[in-house]
Amino acid sequence: MQDGEAYAYLLSTLAPELSSKTMIETSDPKERAQKVLETAEKLDCTRYVTSKDIVEGSANLNLAFVAQIFQNRNGLSTNTVAPVHQDTPDDVEASREERAFRLWINSLGIPTYVNHLFEDVRTGWVMLEVLDKISPGSVNWKHASKPPIIMPFRKVENCNQVIKIGKELNFSLVNVAGNDIVQGNKKLILAFLWQLMRTSILQLLKNLRSHSKEKEITDADILIWANNKVKESGKTSHIESFKDKTIADGVFFLELLSAVQSRVVDWNMVKKGEDEDERKLNATYIISVARKLGCTVFLLPEDIMEVNSKMILTLTASIMYWSLQNQGPYQCPGPQDALPEEEEGEEEEEEEEDEEDFEGGVEDAFLWQLMRTSILQLLKNLRSHSKEKEITDADILIWANNKVKESGKTSHIESFKDKTIADGVFFLELLSAVQSRVVDWNMVKKGEDGEPKDMILTLTASIMYWSLQNQGPYQCPGPQDALPEEEEGEEEEEEEEEDEDFEGGVEDGVSKTTT
Repeated sequence: MQDGEAYAYLLSTLAPELSSKTMIETSDPKERAQKVLETAEKLDCTRYVTSKDIVEGSANLNLAFVAQIFQNRNGLSTNTVAPVHQDTPDDVEASREERAFRLWINSLGIPTYVNHLFEDVRTGWVMLEVLDKISPGSVNWKHASKPPIIMPFRKVENCNQVIKIGKELNFSLVNVAGNDIVQGNKKLILAFLWQLMRTSILQLLKNLRSHSKEKEITDADILIWANNKVKESGKTSHIESFKDKTIADGVFFLELLSAVQSRVVDWNMVKKGEDEDERKLNATYIISVARKLGCTVFLLPEDIMEVNSKMILTLTASIMYWSLQNQGPYQCPGPQDALPEEEEGEEEEEEEEDEEDFEGGVEDAFLWQLMRTSILQLLKNLRSHSKEKEITDADILIWANNKVKESGKTSHIESFKDKTIADGVFFLELLSAVQSRVVDWNMVKKGEDGEPKDMILTLTASIMYWSLQNQGPYQCPGPQDALPEEEEGEEEEEEEEEDEDFEGGVEDGVSKTTT
């Protein structure tokens, strides 16, 4: 200040209308100091100093001179006030989230206390302490540096380890590096802390869930739990997601709090939530009641009113945690219990698909193969040579043809696709062959409509099963095996005996067989 140049620029800025260019352009320090004093007198500043005092740098006199200039022309008038910076909605939301995360970190009980989130996390040390609290043993402390950290690359090493552990915990960290945290990127820091907070909450809930060992708990589980709790209490409120706009009026959470603890909500204090003031009163009351229960709450009323999905999830999870902790494990119903209407619709679609499969061809259907296997297994158990080989469709066909042939009939089918089956005569003769006089031939018509080939197989197998079960094991002959005359004679005698048994008629015979 001894050359007076600082005074010259100061007065030129504060009083440009009274200053001259020569005051700055003058090269002689004494002459410039004299012009400074002349300009100061125009500002009604009493001369406490001389040009010599300025040049010699008298500290006390120069301090008094500067104070006098500040008193008379300080440049802070209302006409020169800088415009006030208005916070954007994103800045306001980031500020609220910063508060919530700061409170949450301090509630974990880590050694470091966080005062200014975005500044305190830049070293990476706080993040490492939080990660070690949530996932014990995940931090390699040998490669970590504790503040105060002088060398910048040490901070980067800490933050790189933070990102590495985050990826191991399946965090979404696309194009995120440790240097982003060191530089104080607010958006990325908040995104990382949110995933960290969410993991911690879900881990706490998993430890209390009755089926925690079966699968990881998800956001959907929390949503289903909340909706079912409200439904069980007899209320009608329902939310589709944590972004549901109906959350804004606060009624759902008040009903949820009432469901987990009856009589905790004073409904005389609850508003309808039709305007902003009523919604704010309800939101404030929700936080008050939740804290009264003992829930850990980090959000503000504005988060409920604006439906901040992240904070809404933390509130719901906090209520769920309190409920499970104080009322015992709760088996959260699966999606099928929560959405019965959708399941019914799906079952109807499956039934329609099954019907289409049976209509279009059952050969490739799983149920058909299952049914066929069951039938063949039953027949195998009754066959006399069941221990020798598996029974097949061909065995059933050969048995049916030989049964009809043994009864003296002439019907014969080449396969279960044989078109002659359509008239029904073959099966009537087969039924008559396995049980004489069971068919009233006066009632038999000439049939024209057939059935699907696979149902023909099941019908034939069913008749064969009844025959083997009631008439004993039967060694099925090959397709070219002839029947001895003696056996034919014996069978005629057996038929006569059966006729005598059924003298009462077909109905009596069926009744006796049933008995």
